[in-house]
Amino acid sequence: MKKGFTLVELLVVIAIIAVLIAILFPVFAKAREKAKQTTCESNLKQIGLSLQQYLADHDGTFPTRDTTQWNATYVDPGWPGWISNVLWNYERSAELYVCPTGRNRGWWVNWRNNDRVSYAYNYIACASYVDRSGSYPVVCTVTDGDLIEPAKALVMWDSQNQWVDSHDAIWSRDITWVANQYFRRTHWHNNRANFLYADGHVKNDTLLNMRWGQIYAAQLEPRDTNYNVQLTTNITPPPY
Repeated sequence: MKKGFTLVELLVVIAIIAVLIAILFPVFAKAREKAKQTTCESNLKQIGLSLQQYLADHDGTFPTRDTTQWNATYVDPGWPGWISNVLWNYERSAELYVCPTGRNRGWWVNWRNNDRVSYAYNYIACASYVDRSGSYPVVCTVTDGDLIEPAKALVMWDSQNQWVDSHDAIWSRDITWVANQYFRRTHWHNNRANFLYADGHVKNDTLLNMRWGQIYAAQLEPRDTNYNVQLTTNITPPPY
């Protein structure tokens, strides 16, 4: 007669299975997150291509809060709208603005798909936001030629905060969130974020590695004292 498992043997097997699950679960979770990060990178690359097409059609001039460029029926005119309202003729898919990891975390609901946007847009550089007067230009005058180093200039990244339109908007939000490890608000890809640069390339990195010249990409020059100051150190915003 074949002998069955004893209680001790069963407990040992259960313990081994539990240990294996504890070891493998984080591995599977990271693999799943890596797949979402890759989708997010693809989204930003396609947005970058759409932005390049827009620039080509508008003499290199970046889009901004021009009320002719967004649908006032669906967007509260008290807000500047958002970049997707300008680029929709070039990308044709509102899903590009939704990161799989950051879904439902953004503040602004895109009227095109009723989903929350997952990315911040650097209005400071790309729309030449007048930081101290608190006003937006009606028509943007910043062109891609005004960016000092396009390969370093930050355009868009994972964030709950869609409007990086003032110094305080990035210092008290995105930078503070990262410094305090509020990774449900930004940097939700294993404590890092995907960044779209003005030349169209996308890189996974952290704001802790960035410099103010990458935010004020059309206002600061390499010779300026604050150009290479890390974002973790606050500065007096330009113009000087």
